[in-house]
Amino acid sequence: MLFEKIRYELDITFLQGEPQQNLDYCWERIKREYFPMQLSATCKFTNITLSMFCDPTRPRGSHPRLKGRAAEIKSIMPALLWCWRHVAPNDNDWWAQVELALKCTVFLDDTMDAHKDEDVLPREAAQQFQSAGFALNTCMNSLLEHYANLGPDSEYLFNIVPKNHFLAHLCLMSYYINPRCAWCYMGEDMMHQMRRLSSGVARGNSHKQAGRKLMLWYGQGIARLLAD
Repeated sequence: MLFEKIRYELDITFLQGEPQQNLDYCWERIKREYFPMQLSATCKFTNITLSMFCDPTRPRGSHPRLKGRAAEIKSIMPALLWCWRHVAPNDNDWWAQVELALKCTVFLDDTMDAHKDEDVLPREAAQQFQSAGFALNTCMNSLLEHYANLGPDSEYLFNIVPKNHFLAHLCLMSYYINPRCAWCYMGEDMMHQMRRLSSGVARGNSHKQAGRKLMLWYGQGIARLLAD
């Protein structure tokens, strides 16, 4: 959500040159921090193009949306924060809010990684998680209002989406349940599991047969899970 907005601003807004040149400039700097990280190959972008988050022919015509998996976007956030600090001017209060939003995003991910095996966040971690999540939403809302009022060239830079609302609920619930167990993250895991099930029933079955077999296997899996 936040990643594409920042990349868009880096590539389109204040760097000199054509959008593709600006993207190449940022990508080279991101790679310095990104590629040395010890990550699975399935969690990394190998390259990023303009068409992955905007229409290259009309880059300001709609909100930018990065095409990628959640694991890929999560893994690149620390490198994007590093790139922002080295490329973006530091004499603008609004760009300082962008940096704060990036820092909050990285902090939220790091907190969940640090407590991935716990059902509930420790109280201090929950307090910090809530503060970072609310600060992120506040920054996004302020940036949306500011840039939307600057004119048509900036109105699509930032926006608020339903996930911002879900994040607020995750923050409030973090005292009682680990955010990794909540809807946003379980939804990602659900899609992965259903993809595996779908691939297993697709061969040799018609669409109707595959659908029925998929639900049968899913029901059996849920029954075993509940039985345990």
